[in-house]
Amino acid sequence: MILIIGCGGYIGSRLAAQLLDKGLPVRGFILPHEYHACKNLIDRGLDCRIGDLTKTEDFRELCKNVDCIYYLAGGHFRSIQRTKEVYIDGMRRLLDALQYEKADCFLYASNGAVYGNLNGTFHREEEAVQPNHPFG
Repeated sequence: MILIIGCGGYIGSRLAAQLLDKGLPVRGFILPHEYHACKNLIDRGLDCRIGDLTKTEDFRELCKNVDCIYYLAGGHFRSIQRTKEVYIDGMRRLLDALQYEKADCFLYASNGAVYGNLNGTFHREEEAVQPNHPFG
């Protein structure tokens, strides 16, 4: 089973679609308001779990029988507090659960805020960083 944290987002939803097309089992963790946007994926076999990384969730149950985890949750939030809750506290909760439920791989994707250009431009790791956002 492949778990995608942030399955309702831009990257997560596209990754889920590709994996489902290949016949792979996918569990998606989405925010409550993303359910309708993910309905097509659910109809195609997505094991959908609704929750919020910033709230107390049963992450052990979410991670049960998972071989690989893609951590794609995030966004550009209006406050540093919300950014911390999602990126740090949410990750901490998930990692705590993984002390009991083992996955063979864990992949984390961030965003381009460190490059200073948040208009959707693609960047390479070797580019100079120019953060102008607190998250960057």
